[in-house]
Amino acid sequence: DDVREHTDLGSQHAILATHQAAQAITGCIERKAKDKKVSKPAFTAPTVTYDTRTMTVFDDDTVSLSTTESRVRCDLALPDADDGYQRQYLNSDNWSVTESTLTVRDGDYFLHIGFRRPKTDTERNTAEDGTVLGVDLGIENLAVTSTASFFSGRELTHDLREFEKARAGLQQTGTR
Repeated sequence: DDVREHTDLGSQHAILATHQAAQAITGCIERKAKDKKVSKPAFTAPTVTYDTRTMTVFDDDTVSLSTTESRVRCDLALPDADDGYQRQYLNSDNWSVTESTLTVRDGDYFLHIGFRRPKTDTERNTAEDGTVLGVDLGIENLAVTSTASFFSGRELTHDLREFEKARAGLQQTGTR
C-alpha cells in the first residue's frame, strides 16, 4: 500500500516492483554473508516488469501492456522464422509466457519476454544434486560461473609466458 500511495503504479506493478527490490536486497544479504563487498542497490536503467496479469501476447504479433494510465497495444518486432528463434517459443504449446521486462534504450523500447515450460521427468532427474552451473565467458575474466566464482586467467597467462620463454630458449640453441 505504501508503494501505491507514493507512485501511480497499479496493484500488480507495485507487487512486481516490490519483488524486484526484494531480489536486490536478498543479493546484498547473500554477498554480505559471504564477507563480500556490499553497496546499496541502485536501479539505473528504467525498466518495468510485466507478468501474465499485466501483459498479454496475441497471435497477431501484438502485445497488450498495462501502464499507469491504461492498457497499450503494441506491435512485436520479431525476425522472420528463418532469422530468429523467438517464434518457436511463441507458437509452441509447450512454452508459456512468464515474467518479462520492458526496457528503454536510446528512445526505443525493448520487451524481453520470458518463457517457461515444465520439466520432463528425465530433465528433473538428470542433475545430480539439482543445481545447474552457468558459465559466462568474458574479456575481463575468462569465466564467471553462476555460483559467483571468477577465473581471471592470470595463472593461464603466467603458464603461457613460461612456456614461451622455454620455447624461445630451446630455439636459440637450435633444438626443437
